[in-house]
Amino acid sequence: MKHTVGVFIFCLFLACTLSEDPELPVPAHCSQVLLVETETELDSLATLFCLERTGRQWKILDSMTVMVGRKGLAADPVQLPMGYSRTKQEGDKCSPAGSYALLFAFGYAPDADTRMPYRQMTDEDICVDDSLSGAYNLPSKRTVASYLSAEDMRRSDDLYSKGIWVGYNTDPVMPGYGSCIFMHIWKDQGYPTAGCTAMSAEDMQQLFGWLDPVANPMLVQRIRGH
Repeated sequence: MKHTVGVFIFCLFLACTLSEDPELPVPAHCSQVLLVETETELDSLATLFCLERTGRQWKILDSMTVMVGRKGLAADPVQLPMGYSRTKQEGDKCSPAGSYALLFAFGYAPDADTRMPYRQMTDEDICVDDSLSGAYNLPSKRTVASYLSAEDMRRSDDLYSKGIWVGYNTDPVMPGYGSCIFMHIWKDQGYPTAGCTAMSAEDMQQLFGWLDPVANPMLVQRIRGH
């Protein structure tokens, strides 16, 4: 992971702030948070902080550089956090700003070194991004779902060789609000995504090893200070 003196000093400041911050938008039973922050809503470069809670006290355990959507962040259209000029929509190239459960880990290998529920992705696995499909935004099999467009979960590159399925627009699924939001391996630092949150393979492996379903881990994405 990427550690610098500047990040370390900022982390010390942020840790003090978060320890007194009851407004971090997660339920009481959540004790692990991946906090992704950008400087503005248009930025694709972001910092991810690994937070762990004991009682009401949050502690930063680590941080890493990540990339979000090429058009930055857009407000979750249901949660509607303040401070954003746009709401998340299908195909807008924005990552959602809000708080989300981490549903399961996935990858190309039959199994993985993680405590999270894990699913192997094969050539049959897709995520449907057709807003009119009954399988919209659901993990599906190409031979079962009815759809006009979908994302292959077993790619020809390594971007989905390890990833985490984010519970965005899942309960309930709302047509047109955006789909197929993951945390996955980046093409390279500096390459934004179509709406996911991407990082190095080494950092993804760190998350695989740290996340614990007993802690009900969540992803929180926001502009810094919001």
